[in-house]
Parts: sequence; structure tokens; C-alpha cells
Amino acid sequence: MNKKFLIGLSAAAVATTFMACGDGDVFELTNADMAIQFTYVEDDSALVSLRDNAMKDCSGDPACAQKMGSSALNPSNPSKPTSSASEDIPTPGPVNPLSSSSFMPTLISSSSIVFNPTSSEEPGEEPNVPTGEFKLGTCAPAKTTINKGESTTWSFTLNTGNTGGVTGMDILDATFTWDFGAMGGAATSPATKTSSAVTYMNSGAATTTLKASFKGGLVSETITCAPLQVNGDPITGCKCSPSTVQTDFTTEPDVTWTVTGCTTASMPLTYTWDGAAGETSFTKTFTSATEAYAPKLKVGNSDNTVIDVTCGSVKATEGAEYKIESTTDKITIPAGTAAIYMDLPANWHNTTEGTCTLACQTTGALTGSVDGETLSGSDYVTAKVLIAHTIGGYSMPIELSKESICFVNW
Repeated sequence: MNKKFLIGLSAAAVATTFMACGDGDVFELTNADMAIQFTYVEDDSALVSLRDNAMKDCSGDPACAQKMGSSALNPSNPSKPTSSASEDIPTPGPVNPLSSSSFMPTLISSSSIVFNPTSSEEPGEEPNVPTGEFKLGTCAPAKTTINKGESTTWSFTLNTGNTGGVTGMDILDATFTWDFGAMGGAATSPATKTSSAVTYMNSGAATTTLKASFKGGLVSETITCAPLQVNGDPITGCKCSPSTVQTDFTTEPDVTWTVTGCTTASMPLTYTWDGAAGETSFTKTFTSATEAYAPKLKVGNSDNTVIDVTCGSVKATEGAEYKIESTTDKITIPAGTAAIYMDLPANWHNTTEGTCTLACQTTGALTGSVDGETLSGSDYVTAKVLIAHTIGGYSMPIELSKESICFVNW
């Protein structure tokens, strides 16, 4: 579709000008479109020629003339439309600068035309400033734990789904103000950029905030960064072990973990189990079957050191657990609820996909289930189980109406 484009310019020798290309509607250009045009016009004479031709084309078009504020234009003196109403130049409106009908002139010197973009705000109005929580991004240290006297680099990551309309391009002229709190030393790189390195000479939990400001300050937000632990005197030698590695929660629901061997130059030590302060031992009561559980343990000292200690895991079963570790194993399982611990060689079925057969032999009718699959029949009863559940120490729940001899086959 051919279109006419209307452009309002502020120039030393040109009061108003516009471009008209073929027949069609008159479209105003935005400030950004005008800036693109100025960049690619070669010289003033080229612009004047474009202006003269455009005004000549528009003079015979009532819609175009009305858009310019006059019913007729004077091509011989295009800078002065015949109607005084032309002084009311319309504010540039929306247009798609990438449209196939757009015109791209050649380059002009930046000194040839003075560009004075019109604001979309009415005179005297406050700028349209976005408000609210923008969720502009996050900030975090490169390491979550360092030692006293070491440095780490804090970095800002933009949230591309923020509600402030901020994009990656806005970072180029953004302002970042870091506050490293009382513990943070002087930044070893400029603290106004998206990242900054800081050395910590004191131990403890370091807090950092970042004020990120975009769009000339119209969109800004203070962000609380992820925590940093600065350790002082080291803590070494800690071991955390459970009283058992497997338990039937129906008969022995309680399991206790104990930490031993911790040494440090800054006593006393403190212990935090699963987020709660405690002593050197921790007890959990199991109420259901679980493949593996281990508490999270943190050990601290008086020099603000806090370390994570790995505890051994415990598997809880509902009823006794019976092991099948070979395709030749045949195990006797009593009536009731139990578990089968499956740890066959990884290549025993030449694949880990699909199912295989678990068979149980008894006398007479047998009902029950294994790994969620129903067992029902007489004398020789089978169920399909996942091959993936027969390797790697997987524990499958099994329930039988009477004692049976069970095994895996193809």
C-alpha cells in the first residue's frame, strides 16, 4: 500500500515539511522515525527537494491538505501554507518505521538540521512514570561462602520479564549503586557497573543491596542480594552418622544422627539441624517409607564461621525389606506388607527400558500388589515391574495375602 508520511521538523530555515508518496492515508512519524530520517538524508538541498515534491503532491489531495491544517498549499512557497491554520502543526503520532512503504533517505550531516523532538506529554504535565514493584532482577555473589580476607564479585542479572519495560539495551545507560553494608570493604572495581568485586576483612553474614536505575531514573528499584557467608577461624573434622542406614518405620520409627570430630580454634560450637538450633545429636521419627533421608546440618563457631556438614542417609521401609541382587535369587516373603530391595546388574536385561516379570509361588489363591501393580491368581502369580526399578538399589513395596517365594524372570 502506498502511503503519505507527515514529518514535523524544527530547523533553522524550514518551518514545516512532510513527505508524500503516492496515494493513501497520511501518517505521522514518531520522534524515533524522524531521527532515522535525519541520519540518512544527504544534504539540505535533498531535503528541500523532497519537501517541494511532497507538498506539490499533497496540494491536490484534500485529506492531506486538511492534515496540514489548510485546504490548499502553496507549492511555490511551501514553508508558508496559504491558511494560517497551518501553524498548528499536528504532534507526530504512531508509525511503523520498518514498514515496507517507509522511505529511507540518504545521509545528512548532523549539523544541517536541528532536531527538536516533540514530547508526548502535554505542557505542564508530569512525565508518565511507572510505579510499583518492577522485579527488575537479582544480584548475588560469585561464591556463597568465602574466608575472611578474600574477595568475591557481586553481579546483577536482569529479569527479562520485569514490569518496568526495561530491556538489555537499557543497561547501557543505567546506574547501579551498590551498598555492601558494614562488613564490605571498598570495591576493587567500579561500584556503578552491573558487577563489583569486594574484599571482606571481617567474618559473618554479609548483606548487600543494589539500587538499579533505568530510563533516566524513571524506573528504579532497590534489590536485596543473595546472602554471603564470610568465615573466620576454620572448623574441621566433622562427621555426621545415623544410628542405622535402614529402618522399618512400622517397628522402629526413630533414627538418631550424631556429629563428632569437629575441631576449631574459636569455641564454643553451635549446631543447626534442618534450620533449628540443637545439640550434637538429632532424632527423626519416620511415619512413612522413603528411599533416602538425611538432615541438613550446619556447624558454627564463635568467629562467625558456619559450615555445612553432610550426614549419612537413612532408608525407611514399611515392613521388612528383602533383597534380590541376582536373577537366581528366590526369597521367601511372609504375608503382609514388606519391601523388595532390587539391585540387579545394570545390563541383566540388555536394556533399562520397559518391564520384566516378578513371579511369586505359593499354594492356592494369592492376592496383593508389588510396586503398585496388582498380584492376583493361584499357585504361580506374576506382575509386570519396571526394569529400571530392578537396578540401583530400588526399594519396591510388596503386599501379599499369604507367604510366597518370589523372584525375577524375563
